[in-house]
Amino acid sequence: MDSPWLKCLFFAAGVVPRRRLSPLQMILDEAQMLAWHRAKDTVLAKHADARHRASFDAFVIQERYWRRRNSR
Repeated sequence: MDSPWLKCLFFAAGVVPRRRLSPLQMILDEAQMLAWHRAKDTVLAKHADARHRASFDAFVIQERYWRRRNSR
């Protein structure tokens, strides 16, 4: 989980988070989690040559969010 890392970053920057950070499992219901995993697999397959980095994880989450938002 990234929460301890994010808390450390906020602390080091002297910034108080304006939002509460929660894992996806606490935000999405079961159907949304299934859709999330399918979309994540699609994005990962498209970018299979990418190294595992936090920035890529963030990219996957962003892509999933925008695809979901724009499909409504």
